[in-house]
Amino acid sequence: MNQEQQYSLDKVREFIQRCKWVWAKTYLDVPHEYIARYKCALKDDEFLYFCHAQRELGVTEKWGPYVHQYLYIDGYKYWTMGNPYEETTVMNRQKVFTEFRSLGFPLPKCYTDSQAAVVVGALLQFGNKPIFEMGCGEGNLIDLMNLQANQYYGCDPLKENIVELKLKHAGFGQRASVKSFEECCKRWLEWDGVIVGTFGVASYIMEQYLKKIPETKADYFLMFYREDFCPEPFRFLHHFVHSADKLRAMFPQAYINPTKDYYVVSSIPIDWEKALHNRPVVQQKLFE
Repeated sequence: MNQEQQYSLDKVREFIQRCKWVWAKTYLDVPHEYIARYKCALKDDEFLYFCHAQRELGVTEKWGPYVHQYLYIDGYKYWTMGNPYEETTVMNRQKVFTEFRSLGFPLPKCYTDSQAAVVVGALLQFGNKPIFEMGCGEGNLIDLMNLQANQYYGCDPLKENIVELKLKHAGFGQRASVKSFEECCKRWLEWDGVIVGTFGVASYIMEQYLKKIPETKADYFLMFYREDFCPEPFRFLHHFVHSADKLRAMFPQAYINPTKDYYVVSSIPIDWEKALHNRPVVQQKLFE
């Protein structure tokens, strides 16, 4: 009997859904969650089944000095520390921040020039504050806003994007990191400017880290997919779905503006007429 017949991924999925995953908040820049044996919703034989499936079906990878088997399933990877089964008491998981690599490079563009111009018109209303951009890609926002290096910092988990950003933008060599937004938290938690996530980027950020943004001294401008929307090239990837009510709970002091495809969450009110006037004369608009 082969491994796929021995272990059912659908059964593992049911275990995953049944559990309440605990955020490992003491490891803030190593973003992950976990469940503990004897304390989670799984019976002991179910926990052990999960561990066996994770090790038997997982792929072997190195992380720092450690070598683990990682089970990739539905946008997360799962691992234990490799102790004997009778001593294993914790199952960890981390969001797969590099999922977009499966789309090749460069990534598909999911917005029009007109939509980008509207967003720039909104961001200009924050004044001359430096921008921290989550999921910065190749640094298109640098060009759209004509930003200087001291006005910007970006992070993106895909090395290809950051390499291209630095090649395209002289002087930005120290202004971007190959890290997820979550892994870059020590920088943006102290940011004195605007935290920006455009065109659905914010929908890929772990909720625990989103909730920390209003606790900072920074302003913010975040665009989330609406519940029934995801750009077609990204539909087989995994993002978090948020309703307007949930966003209001996470950002109680924010201004929330629904558009056709996005919820725009901002720390200041946006004058959308002014933002629209900033755009060039083209056919498509962000608001339809």
